[in-house]
Amino acid sequence: MKIGFIGCGNLALSVIEGMIKYHAAESQDIYFYSADCEDTKKNIVDKYHIQSMDSNAKVVEQCQIIFLAIKPNVLLSVLDEIKECNLQEKIFISVVAGMVVSEIKKHLNHDKVLRMMPNILGSVGEGMFVFAQDTALACELEQAEELLQKIGKTLQIDEKQLAAVTAISGSAPAYVFMFIEALAQGGIREGIAQQAAYDIAVQVVLGSAKMAAESDKHPAQLRDMVCSPAGTTIEAVASLQQDGFSHAVMNAVKKCANKA
Repeated sequence: MKIGFIGCGNLALSVIEGMIKYHAAESQDIYFYSADCEDTKKNIVDKYHIQSMDSNAKVVEQCQIIFLAIKPNVLLSVLDEIKECNLQEKIFISVVAGMVVSEIKKHLNHDKVLRMMPNILGSVGEGMFVFAQDTALACELEQAEELLQKIGKTLQIDEKQLAAVTAISGSAPAYVFMFIEALAQGGIREGIAQQAAYDIAVQVVLGSAKMAAESDKHPAQLRDMVCSPAGTTIEAVASLQQDGFSHAVMNAVKKCANKA
């Protein structure tokens, strides 16, 4: 099966890297078109050994599954370019923020279009890929999920909730990286060497996420397991709450969802 990418920014590259690294697809079966300069496209080809095409239409002609990984402001012009192709049996997966799948189907005059919100973590095999539910495309959804489950987890949800998914999945790695940085900087301020502080912070976040994933306990219960009465941890937790930690995160999610 040949897989195409229309647009090849960081999000698309994270999926491509994960697919190759975790054997979801072979390099020679991945095609892309990008409006980036020739040097940028050459760097992508040199790094991933995938096929660069000279138009969006040629990507569609070659591939069975095509990811629409472009900015919303160029989507309609791209759809105009590819809608004259033979789209029979083609499956499109749109990761375009803010564009409902019905509009893409209408513009292409083609029903096999899925909407999905990914994040960049597929490159390390831990992506989260959330699809808009579509009962008419159950087989196509199953095929897409089977592909992406090799580089992370998949979920189906009502399309109306994808803006909120953007805020807690698509954008959320940035929040986590900020937390890692802040945690490490706190250690550095207390005298820990910089590299050691970052190593500790990364491992703590990694291990905590794994424990949350494997445990049947609510995150609040896991937090309480670390907090001893009148101990150091509860003092830190109280400080975080006093400084608005939960509110700041929830407000960030709301701002992001409103923008999505």
